[in-house]
Amino acid sequence: MSRPLVSVLTTSFNQDRWLEANLLSVQRQTYPNVEHVVNDGGSTDGSVTLLERYARPALRWLSEPDEGQSDALLRAFDRSGGEIVAWLNSDDTFADVRTLEWVVSAFARDPTLDVVYGHVADTTTDDAILRITWCPPTWTRHLGPDVLPLKQPGVFYRRRALVGNFVRRELHFSMDHEFLLRLLNQDRQVGRINQVLATNRHQPDRKSLQRGGQYDQEYAAVRTQGSADLRGRVAHHLVAQSSRVIGIWQFLRLSRRMDPTTPLHVPGIRERLRLQLATRTEREIARREEHGTA
Repeated sequence: MSRPLVSVLTTSFNQDRWLEANLLSVQRQTYPNVEHVVNDGGSTDGSVTLLERYARPALRWLSEPDEGQSDALLRAFDRSGGEIVAWLNSDDTFADVRTLEWVVSAFARDPTLDVVYGHVADTTTDDAILRITWCPPTWTRHLGPDVLPLKQPGVFYRRRALVGNFVRRELHFSMDHEFLLRLLNQDRQVGRINQVLATNRHQPDRKSLQRGGQYDQEYAAVRTQGSADLRGRVAHHLVAQSSRVIGIWQFLRLSRRMDPTTPLHVPGIRERLRLQLATRTEREIARREEHGTA
């Protein structure tokens, strides 16, 4: 099998608490041909020190002021050269050391694919797994990302799908959602990997929590591009509930299937069931922090 270059794009600003796990999750990948392109927005915490500590040929970083996350992501993309592109926020990680091997193999098996995606583990500040977001095996423009529970850390692209078509610089919260909607409308070829590929960290400094009003407003505007009819809303509800229930099976067998890039705390079976069926991830985080468990 050929070894195409994989570019992992990471944007960061004052995220030193999470950045090290992000760097290690890329560095520990078993796939050998990877470049990690980090655009730091001029952090004043320990982020630059971390980037200097982990300096190696495969890590290319730059710390300079930018105009927000989308602008930083576009700058990182312009500095990258991989045929396959991943977008991994500084507070997220690849879940398994084999993630990029699985991704490259999926693209190699089907040259028509523009996008591959997989399941994502939602985690807390202390790397405890809250739930698994299970992704169904199909993804069509008739349903849209509002219906299928795709999460950005678990989505990977061929470069040809991004050139001239990537995120909008003026968006600060919904850039991933809006971009996926545009890809759907172009009828891009997509495929699923039936593995947990990444972690999505829920932590109190997330923009969506710190600036909730702006977040809601921007997402509301973007969602008008998706399915808004009754059929779309019903499909969204059914798929969301199915994802939560089917995710139980992924959660129960998680520890037997994973070779994690960084230590993850997997709760007992009873707690896994409760967390997987909870309706609000943010509520679970608040509960754990209140009891000193996050």
